[in-house]
Amino acid sequence: MTHGIVKWFNDLKGFGLIKPDSGRDIFLHISDVEIAGIGLPGQGQKLKFSVMTDRFGRESASDLTLA
Repeated sequence: MTHGIVKWFNDLKGFGLIKPDSGRDIFLHISDVEIAGIGLPGQGQKLKFSVMTDRFGRESASDLTLA
């Protein structure tokens, strides 16, 4: 699992970015938030997650949990 903090999340558009402890920013989609059942993430919120490549080729967070 990777650790990071939410840089921003737009609940109207349903996506945002996570800044991991190391490396490039990770895409965060509302569908993964809903699957995790953690509620809408706020700026600065700490998360644990797995990194996968989504259908658009972006590094994307999945298997989210609160850190």
